[in-house]
Amino acid sequence: MSYCPKCGFEYKPGINNCPDCGEKLLAGLKLVEKDKTEREKIVAETRLKLLYVTGSLIYANILTESLDKEQIPYLIKKKTRVNVEIFVKEEDYDKSLEIKELLLSSI
Repeated sequence: MSYCPKCGFEYKPGINNCPDCGEKLLAGLKLVEKDKTEREKIVAETRLKLLYVTGSLIYANILTESLDKEQIPYLIKKKTRVNVEIFVKEEDYDKSLEIKELLLSSI
């Protein structure tokens, strides 16, 4: 299988842009098992806090773009085909929560 270089979304051949994050997809990009294990280890060692759960990929993208601008790292976990959870480090949670509330209050 092939994966998005930005968010890790698994996609089928013939798709040009990631349906999750919009990133231009590279043909044949493989998620190496070692890289996957390394990521899982980092996630397990990092204290993460759930920031947001949504069924809207648009809202998720708006929030993650704002977190990117503030240089706040995050983890997106897909629960179902459309539902996503966004996690941030515990030390970034309060600032991330302010960003989220400000964004959602304006929508």
